[in-house]
Amino acid sequence: IAAHSERIQLITAVHPGFFQPTAIAKWGATLDRLTEGRWAINVTSGWHLREFAMYGIDAPDHDERYARSREFIEVLRGAWAGEPFSFAGRYYRADALRLEPRPTTPLTVYQGGQSDAAIAMAASHSDWMFLNGGPPQKIAAIIARVRAACVPLGRTVRFAMYAQPFCRITDEAAWRAI
Repeated sequence: IAAHSERIQLITAVHPGFFQPTAIAKWGATLDRLTEGRWAINVTSGWHLREFAMYGIDAPDHDERYARSREFIEVLRGAWAGEPFSFAGRYYRADALRLEPRPTTPLTVYQGGQSDAAIAMAASHSDWMFLNGGPPQKIAAIIARVRAACVPLGRTVRFAMYAQPFCRITDEAAWRAI
């Protein structure tokens, strides 16, 4: 897709428990170069616990998965921001990491989730938050919670919504099927 497009933003979804952020930072920097700045990452903390088991990955409890994701993003951003980058956290480490090739653009981080932990991570670490849909009132409430959490941090988060088209001959037929 990257080779045959000029404007499409490529977003790779990554589970922090499945990969080391230092390797993802390297791969991402390479993709950033190859796509002329059109690569971003969706840090998925993981809701489908069976997926962790299928791959033999430990699945910490919900809030710990978000703590690990926050640290994952800190390593990614640190690696992209400068060199050499060193980090010693609870989940990850880096020692004088130097990315070659260097990324050409700032890292853009996406995430999903609607829990308190997800909203806190969005406010402090992410650039975009994916929303899974639902009634407009539900979406508005989530957006309001994220924006309120951003205020004391002086940050802004943007929003994107997953959509799945549902087609029928008429609108009435579609609503009946839903």
